[in-house]
Amino acid sequence: MLLNISYVVFTYKLALDPLIMTLMFTKNDGVYEQYAPLALAIVIFGFGVHFYLIRREFSDLKPKKKKKKEKNGNALLYAFVPVLFLLVSATGYIFKHDLLGDGDTLFLLGVVLVTSTAILIGAVEFVMGAYCLIRFPSFRVNSPSSEKNARTNKS
Repeated sequence: MLLNISYVVFTYKLALDPLIMTLMFTKNDGVYEQYAPLALAIVIFGFGVHFYLIRREFSDLKPKKKKKKEKNGNALLYAFVPVLFLLVSATGYIFKHDLLGDGDTLFLLGVVLVTSTAILIGAVEFVMGAYCLIRFPSFRVNSPSSEKNARTNKS
């Protein structure tokens, strides 16, 4: 149970790390005061989307009369991987050839917005897993070593 809670905490940390790195770059460039409100807006937007998705996921737990359509998770994966590849390639090309000049920090902040929001969308699954472990003890699995010890103690 503690492991699942740590998954959630470290996923939130993972979502905030790129933003902290970008703010360190802006502090070094002397433009921190201009980018700090924008960074705060990115954090609020990302967590707003995250909490909306968590709320929607919890509302889907309640039984409904309608039958749900089956979701095809592979279709989303096949759509997301090329977009991620394009984003990484474009970012590398732009920074390698210094095409943005002084706007590179703003572009990096946009990349941070996309990646942090994607991480927070993925964190919904970790939150649901931790909730199920805390709320429903039947989700907990005993380690094989404790089962083996229980069998030997019976004999």
